[in-house]
Amino acid sequence: MFLKKYQQKALDTLKDYLRELERVGSKYAFMGITNQPYNSEFFGEVPFVCVKIPTGGGKTLVGCHAVTEIMGAVLRHKMERGIIMWFVTSEAIKSQTLKKFKDRNDWHRKVLDEAFQNNIRIFSNEEALRIRKEDVEDNLCVIVSSLDAFRKEKTLQNKYKVYQENGALLSHFENIQENDNLELDEHKTVINSLANVVRISSPLVVIDEGHKTKTQLSIDFLKELNPSFIIEYTATPRGGSNILVDISASELKEEQMVKIPLVLESATQWNNSVARGIEKRDELEKDAKKIKGEY
Repeated sequence: MFLKKYQQKALDTLKDYLRELERVGSKYAFMGITNQPYNSEFFGEVPFVCVKIPTGGGKTLVGCHAVTEIMGAVLRHKMERGIIMWFVTSEAIKSQTLKKFKDRNDWHRKVLDEAFQNNIRIFSNEEALRIRKEDVEDNLCVIVSSLDAFRKEKTLQNKYKVYQENGALLSHFENIQENDNLELDEHKTVINSLANVVRISSPLVVIDEGHKTKTQLSIDFLKELNPSFIIEYTATPRGGSNILVDISASELKEEQMVKIPLVLESATQWNNSVARGIEKRDELEKDAKKIKGEY
C-alpha cells in the first residue's frame, strides 16, 4: 500500500528526529518545527512527540509505520520484543482498531507483520489479563486499550482489573529483581498485576487522539507505566504537546482525502426535489459570497 505524500512526510520527519535522538540523546533532542527541545514538562526525559494530522488522514496507518521506525531505531535494544500500549479514547474505537490489527489481510496488520517477521501478538486490555511471559519474551505484543481502563485515581486503582493481583500473570514476576517502578501492596510485596507487567516491559506508548490526555491524572498514569517512548496522534494538540509534525487540511485536500458529508432528503414530488435543490444552491452561493466579502 502506497502512503500519501503527507503520510510519508510525517514519517520522514519522525526518522530525522529519531536519528537526532540517537546522536545526541533524549535530553537534547530537538523538534522539527520550532527547533525547541522536546517538552519535559510532562514526561521528564522520556522521548515524547506529537504528530498532528487532521481527522480522516489515516493516523492509525501512520502510527503502525511509526512503530516500526521507533522500534528499529531508539528502541532497537528491545530486539523487537516486549509490549506496545496503544491507547484509544473509547470502546468503539478500540473495537475498530482491534479488528484492523487482528485481520492479517488488513494493511495495518500487514505493516506490522512485514516489519517484525509475523512475531506480532494483538491483545485487548481484557485479553492481556492472561498474557503469558513467553508472549512478551518472544513477540512484540500490542495491547489496545481505552484510556479509561488505566486512567484511575491512585486511591481507586485496586478496584480495577488492570491494577489488581492476578494469578494468571505470576510467571512474569518470578525471580524479578527489585524494581522501584513496580506497584507494591500494603505488605510491600510486588502486585502481580497487568499494570506491573507493562511497567516491567518499559513499553512504547502510542496515544490516539492525544489531546484527550491533557489532565494531570492522564499524565500521571502514563508516567507510571514506565514508558520508553511516547508518541501521540491528534488533529487538535493540547497545550504543551511536542508537535513534531503538523499536517494541514490543504495537504489532505491535495491527496483527495477531504470528504464532504452527504445529507439525503426524500420528497414525494419530483418538482419539490428540484425546488429544494435550487434553494440549497442559492444558499451555498450566498454563503460563498459572504466568505469572499461580497455581501
